[in-house]
Amino acid sequence: MKGKHIIMGDSDNTYDFMDIPRFLHELDKGYDFVIGSRFKGRILPGAMKPLHRHVGNPALTLMFNMIYRTKFSDTHSGFRAFTKQALDKLNLESGGMEFALEMLIQASNNSLRIKEIPITYYPREGYSKLRSFRDGMSHVKTMLRMKQR
Repeated sequence: MKGKHIIMGDSDNTYDFMDIPRFLHELDKGYDFVIGSRFKGRILPGAMKPLHRHVGNPALTLMFNMIYRTKFSDTHSGFRAFTKQALDKLNLESGGMEFALEMLIQASNNSLRIKEIPITYYPREGYSKLRSFRDGMSHVKTMLRMKQR
């Protein structure tokens, strides 16, 4: 890979890629990893199911913060930026939705300089493959399994 920065974002129009310069600005200030926080920003009507907004995401984020002693407000945001150097420090193995969670776990475990920035979350275009209970349980298992390492 030749670039110095990597940007990740879901391709369902839930994130405004015009915010990318804000992420790059934080990387240029010395952060290794920048994650957009929907909960510090705005969640537009229809963008997130009430159960996910008020129960699922907050509960999973709280659990993550307790297990890994972090202070994230939104561990499930798919809008992220990181340096190539930071990526080289991570030994990512997971596929699917657990990949993003593993990335946060390893970034935290490797003491990367992490910054959350507020973002706006927009209603999705297209069909969601999210299965609330199954995916939530999968994230809990991933958090616990990776803590054992």
